[in-house]
Amino acid sequence: MAEIIQRGYTMDEACGYLGGISRPTMYKLMGDGDVSSYRIGRRVYVTKESLDEFINGRVSEERGHQ
Repeated sequence: MAEIIQRGYTMDEACGYLGGISRPTMYKLMGDGDVSSYRIGRRVYVTKESLDEFINGRVSEERGHQ
């Protein structure tokens, strides 16, 4: 049986993926272009790739400040 790989996260899932941030914070990240999203109908999804890139960028920034 093929493994299903989740590439799109709902707003609540994406907020949880980033450690439990608020929805307004997620909308700000989307508006600033820090994470990518797409719509299907009225639902908004955030891509796993953009969440991972955001996390990796933040980790790199933190390492640079130490």
